[in-house]
Amino acid sequence: MQFKLIKCLDRYMDLNHISELSAPAAAEILEKAGLLKDSDLRKGLPLRDLLRAGEFGEWAYQIGSTWHIKRSNIKWPDNK
Repeated sequence: MQFKLIKCLDRYMDLNHISELSAPAAAEILEKAGLLKDSDLRKGLPLRDLLRAGEFGEWAYQIGSTWHIKRSNIKWPDNK
């Protein structure tokens, strides 16, 4: 599982008081954080590949062709 990616998105959602992100928004956040380089040809493809592979487990789901990532239930230590 991609704990660094999930932790980054969780922190973003916590800071912005939201419980869910679209995959394009998540891809942009992860790229800005330097955790996942996005594709120049097909925006969001690296993240979608991880989502399809089940790397986000129960915290990602699909409605039609649209991916959504929700806040995990992991309690992250403040110092890590």
